[in-house]
Amino acid sequence: MSKQKWYMFQACCQQFSGIEADGLLKYLTEEEQKEAKDSFVSYSLSIPTAQIRKMFHRIHYSWLSELFSNFPKDKQALYLRALNSSQSKGLSSLLGTSFKQAPIPKLASEYLLGSLTLAHPLATEVQREFLEKSSFSPLLDFDKSRLVNLIDLLGIFDLAAEVKKVVEKTRLKEVYLWLNQQQQAFLKNCLRQEDVLTEERQGIHSWTKNQKAFLHKIHLKGLARFSQALKGESSKLVWHLTRTLDKGRGEVILKSLEKVEKSDLQSALQKQVFSTHKFLSEYCEQ
Repeated sequence: MSKQKWYMFQACCQQFSGIEADGLLKYLTEEEQKEAKDSFVSYSLSIPTAQIRKMFHRIHYSWLSELFSNFPKDKQALYLRALNSSQSKGLSSLLGTSFKQAPIPKLASEYLLGSLTLAHPLATEVQREFLEKSSFSPLLDFDKSRLVNLIDLLGIFDLAAEVKKVVEKTRLKEVYLWLNQQQQAFLKNCLRQEDVLTEERQGIHSWTKNQKAFLHKIHLKGLARFSQALKGESSKLVWHLTRTLDKGRGEVILKSLEKVEKSDLQSALQKQVFSTHKFLSEYCEQ
């Protein structure tokens, strides 16, 4: 029996209890029965298969690389077909694995994702729809691109604090030229507010070596604010938000949360996240 047929047969057996599944084996040859019993993977999770697929497809592919790297190349190629196009393309590039980009039957896809779930922390996570309601809940609907955009804008609160001290018009012009229109509009908005963080500022000269370094610094500042604002939130909610992001950014947030102490600034930082979310929504509607 080919691998593909084995997976389909196993997926079919998963629809029955153990006794009924054993009953189906009697229709196979002795050799096939032995192979089937050796290779069966059970994934009788409480999460329905449709929800498994939905949850798995929301995870950024970089979080799956360690799991997939333990598979032989032929198994990698098979499981890649069960992922969505963004995940499979990104992961195949990361792993250096080529695979046939062709659809597979829904039943086979659900079986493959179900067996992956057992080997992944997803099996212990709560569906985002059933998480306890939080002010951060609307962010669970963000994709990676929009969440990164929000984090970038949070870093502009730090930039605004530096810009307020700048008197050189040429330096200010340079700063505005390196921002896109949305960021420029948000900077003007931030300049009308008092920042809640009172950390010692290094001066705008430390930001403006080149545009790439400048935007990277804004992003790191935004990650720091986002992490601080998340302190005290449910670990389940944090899990879902960090898995929407790539592993690099997600791990920065998780490590920051280990170090950050909950402070009196918590409420103010959270308000900055929510006001930034509101700005993003209104700006997109323009």
